[in-house]
This record gives sequence, C-alpha cells and structure tokens, in this order.
Amino acid sequence: MKIIGHTYISGKAEMILKGDSALLVNRKPFFVPEESVRIAAHPCLVVRISKLGKSISPRFAHRYFDGIAAGLHFQDEGLLEAVRKEGRSWTAAVAYDGSSPVGTFLAVNEETPLPDIIRFTMDGEEKTVVPEMETISRAIADISRCISIRQGDMIFLCNDQTPFYPAENQYITGAIQGEENLYCKIK
Repeated sequence: MKIIGHTYISGKAEMILKGDSALLVNRKPFFVPEESVRIAAHPCLVVRISKLGKSISPRFAHRYFDGIAAGLHFQDEGLLEAVRKEGRSWTAAVAYDGSSPVGTFLAVNEETPLPDIIRFTMDGEEKTVVPEMETISRAIADISRCISIRQGDMIFLCNDQTPFYPAENQYITGAIQGEENLYCKIK
C-alpha cells in the first residue's frame, strides 16, 4: 500500500510518496513532532484505489477507485521551507509517522456518486473540499504515468487553500454529507 499526496500548485502537479507508517486511522491522535516549529494541516479528499493500473487515461480513471474519505495532510512548514532552500528532499517535512489521518471510507460507484462537499472544522474555522471527478481523474492519470497504482493505495488530494494551523489539544473534524467522517485530536 502506498500513500500518495497529490496537489496542483500554480497549475503544476506535485506528488509526494509516504510510507504506510504515515497513515493515522481509527480516531488516533496526531502527535506533533518535538522539533516542529509550525505544523500545517491541509484538508484533503482521500481516494482509495481498487485495482492495479499503469498509464491510465483520465477518461477511464473512474474505474480505478471505489471509496472516498476525508483526510488531512500534515506538514512541518518551517522544516519544509528550510529543505526547499537547501534543495534537499521534502520527506522529513511531509512524510513522517502519523502525518496522514484518514476518516472512514465511503463507497463510491455509479449508483452512489461523489458527495457535493467535505467540510472541515477546527475551533469554528471552516474549510471545504469539493470532490470533483475531473480532479480525481487527472490525479490518477498523472500518478499512474510515473508509478503503478495498486488496490489499497490511497491518494490524498489537497487543494492549495490556506491550511489549518493547529495547536496542542485542538481537534479537526471532517464531515461528508453532514456526517462526521474524520476526527483528529492534536497532542
């Protein structure tokens, strides 16, 4: 299983691979790494891959996933800025253990279409992610050109909106169709 972060920044696709230890499930808390200066939590739509594929055309991408969930992509912005300046790998800033909380997957197929919106909240602040088939299809096509996707892989689709900046003892929730899907407490 792979965890793949995917986003478009200024029209360019960026892809981040994370190890399976980055996954945080079952409402387990997110522990801020000790040396972190500023942690950002990016709201994401998470897509669960349902079968093996390579070089998938966007028009066939809908055949390669079967579930979605609310998710978060945590990154250490202070460390990320430093490694970018030095030209080093982003891994330490974005792919550490527990950096990818995910909610419960909801089935998606031709009979159960994508929800209209995913709402994330933290202390009254709200951010939204709109699941769009075009975005999902384009991400699956982009990723599958570089690496094969396999059943169980998860793609975290983040947009470039301003993230949450959580502090200890805060929590972030994600709701799909008005039902809580994700709960993540910060420790």
